[in-house]
Amino acid sequence: TPLSPHLLASASADSSVKLWDLSRGSCSATFGYHSTGAAGPRTASGVAFSPADSAILASSGEDRNAFVFDARTTTPSAVCSFSAANADPQAICWLNAHTVAVGLENGEVVGFDLRNAAANAPMQPTFRFTAHQPSEVCGVPAISPIGRNQSKPVFVTAGADATTRLWRWDAESPAAPPAPVGHKQASTLGAVLSASCAGPIVLSGGLGGVIGFQNVTSWAGVSEATGMPAVPAKDAYENVMAGADFAMGGEDSHSDDDDM
Repeated sequence: TPLSPHLLASASADSSVKLWDLSRGSCSATFGYHSTGAAGPRTASGVAFSPADSAILASSGEDRNAFVFDARTTTPSAVCSFSAANADPQAICWLNAHTVAVGLENGEVVGFDLRNAAANAPMQPTFRFTAHQPSEVCGVPAISPIGRNQSKPVFVTAGADATTRLWRWDAESPAAPPAPVGHKQASTLGAVLSASCAGPIVLSGGLGGVIGFQNVTSWAGVSEATGMPAVPAKDAYENVMAGADFAMGGEDSHSDDDDM
C-alpha cells in the first residue's frame, strides 16, 4: 500500500487473509472471516487496502461474502453478501475512500457505499452491471483502480472472455453503472485471470502462465478520463511474456524492444 510501503496483504485458498510486515519479513496478523460460513472455509479470492487508511482492508471470498474490516479490531465493519447472486466473488478493489467494487464469476461488478453499512446486516449494492461475458473459468477475476481521481475513478477489469476493460464511475451519481472507457481483446493471453495497475501500465496474467503489459493511455479516451498524458499508439509499451521467459532470465528472455 502506498500509505505504508512496508505492509503487504495476501488472500489465500486456505480461506485466510494475512497482513505482512515486509520490514520484519513476518506475518503480523491473520484474519479468518471467510472460514466462518455454514459451508465451512472457502478460498479468500481478493484483498485490497483502503486508499485512506492502511489499517482498513476489504476482502472477497468464495464463501460468497465480502468484508471490510479494521486490522486493529476483530469484527468486520461491513459485510456484503452474494448468496442471492449465485456467484462467487473473484476480486475486490476500492474506488474511493468509502466505496468498494467486487467482481463476480458471472461477469458482474457490484459496488457498495460503506457509509450505508449497518451493524449485523448485509449491505445493499449501490450499483451493479455486467462487465464481462460469464465463463466457466471466471467472470471478473481482476479489478484494480487507475489514477487517484476519487470523484470519478477509473478502474480496470479483466475477464475470462480474454478482454481487459476500463470503466469510469461517477461518485456524484453513485447508482449509475460505470461508463465504459475502453477495452482491448487479449487473444494471446486467453482467459485473463489477473490484472493490476502501475500508473498507466496494466499488467494482465493469462491462463497458461502468460503475462501481458499494456500502456492504456494509448487507448482512445483514456487520457481524458484518467488525467494521465496520452502515449501515441506507436510508442505504447505492449508485450506478452510466457512463464518460461521469466524462468529463463538472462539476455535471451526478452528482446531490446521489450525494455521500457
